[in-house]
Amino acid sequence: MRSQIRHFVSTVAAGLTIAAIAFACSNSPDAPSARDVAGDSSRFVVSSPQTPAGATRDASSFGGGAGPSNVVYVALPPGSIPNAELITITVHPTGATLTAKPVDGGLDPVAVPATLGDTLYIDTRVSGSAVPVRNILPVGPHGRPVVIRTSPPHRKRDVPLNTDVLVVFSEPILPTSVTSSTVQLTTGTGQVQAQLAFTDSTHVMSTLTPLTPLSPATDYTLTISQTIQDFAGETLAVPVVVTFTTAPAAGPSIVLSPVVAVEGSADLVLTISGKDFVPPDPACASCVQSIAVWQESGTRTLLSTTFVNDTQVTAVVPAALLKELGAAAVIVEAFWGPNEVSGSATRPAVFQVISTPTHTAPIVTWISPASVGVGSDSITLTITGDKFIDKSGCTAPPEFCGPLVFWASDVVHAHDATLLDTKVVSNTELRAVVPKRLLQTAGTAVVFVLDGDLLSISDGGSAPRSQLFTFTVHP
Repeated sequence: MRSQIRHFVSTVAAGLTIAAIAFACSNSPDAPSARDVAGDSSRFVVSSPQTPAGATRDASSFGGGAGPSNVVYVALPPGSIPNAELITITVHPTGATLTAKPVDGGLDPVAVPATLGDTLYIDTRVSGSAVPVRNILPVGPHGRPVVIRTSPPHRKRDVPLNTDVLVVFSEPILPTSVTSSTVQLTTGTGQVQAQLAFTDSTHVMSTLTPLTPLSPATDYTLTISQTIQDFAGETLAVPVVVTFTTAPAAGPSIVLSPVVAVEGSADLVLTISGKDFVPPDPACASCVQSIAVWQESGTRTLLSTTFVNDTQVTAVVPAALLKELGAAAVIVEAFWGPNEVSGSATRPAVFQVISTPTHTAPIVTWISPASVGVGSDSITLTITGDKFIDKSGCTAPPEFCGPLVFWASDVVHAHDATLLDTKVVSNTELRAVVPKRLLQTAGTAVVFVLDGDLLSISDGGSAPRSQLFTFTVHP
């Protein structure tokens, strides 16, 4: 359907451009010569003159006098002029000018002071060239609205489950014409219940907000009816259908053994426990197989992985990755062959490279639950492990002594963690309360246990710390 819009706009705008060139040859404002670039710059959409509805959204400057009381809206679908940096619109004969910033090689609608019979000179500055791309378009009496872009765009994959759908029209739209009947999000099982609202005073940007998170790994269809109208009663030039696919659900958890290594260690064999691991097939180089991946400081390293069974693999961590202190995330990912990732992966587990230990640190082997939905109320974590023993020499108040559970937003911020209300059940079990305020944003946090006198630590002391364990707050 987007191809129909593209054909309609391209045909109309191209015809208008040709008609305008003869008119403007002896009257064009001073500007560099036009040039062609890859893309379709003739797809500029110009509305008919109308009363301003929100003045000059996204405009950065005007010049050349006050101009007429009417405005036209100028827009361009994304990808029309790749590498576009700046668009300057000059109105003949008034000389009024406007500059606007492109969006992904296109232009969201901007209001230009112009009236019937004026001519627009649209110059687009493109990265790497001193000569702009020029389009010359007359202001005509008619111009039906179109959809300029949507977010997610057509055929987008791995769309987040908490996505709001955005529709950008080429000119202001009558709000009462945008309803659950004219803008629909559907799956194979029916229409998604959602709230519709314009997000700008100009009424060119409409947002569809689902009342519940979208389903993972699901095909969705956005249908925009041709009956939607602008303020003059003109309906859309064509209806629009956009399809997209949501991201898969968060993968299963894995457990690492060991979870720490001393800096400078030799090659280390890591045992990874999980589920649904897939062995390589010697007879099929392009078939799916499970490979462990080491992720640190934005770098991914594929580890030499040996399949044991569908719940266990081993992976060799080379000594080069164990040279310096720090933390890395380990995942097991499904690959089509040895290099092409399929997109299916486990949740990350944290591995730490530590200095030579001088104390016996607490050991965490499991936390439960390991995930909750965003917006949840306070929860109680059960932490299973070993060496959860109060320090007899602790002089601080009881709430600052012994094994204490901490929560950090991520591995990088583990040094700036939040102390959780902790209860020692036994030397192998702790319970800690995660307050509601920490569960209001989706993402992956880390949980760890610190053993010792918290007050002495704050004064510059140190205490043994367990390995980091991941916790997911999913959309």
